[in-house]
Amino acid sequence: MPNIITLTGVNIVREANPSGTNSQITATVIDSVTHAPQPGVTVNFTTDTAFATLTPASVPTGSSGTAATTLDYPNPNPGGAPERGGGDYGDGHHSRRGQCVSAR
Repeated sequence: MPNIITLTGVNIVREANPSGTNSQITATVIDSVTHAPQPGVTVNFTTDTAFATLTPASVPTGSSGTAATTLDYPNPNPGGAPERGGGDYGDGHHSRRGQCVSAR
């Protein structure tokens, strides 16, 4: 069974670009079995798809394959379109969230 890695300490950092569609989220990934932090793992987030992927795709837990999760954080700006950092998806959140990801 693959190790479950949990995103902790998520820090949302928006890129300064005209469209406002891209964001990068930096997180610490903790292996749920060894409880060791996995260095060099970043989360790339695009508001267009409200989906995040872990980089590198093969998370160093001894498993191979891909790991991905969606992210959810409180709507930072009630006004404006979701793709520009405002609005929400009808539930008061700017995106979706998964609490953990699996290295498959």
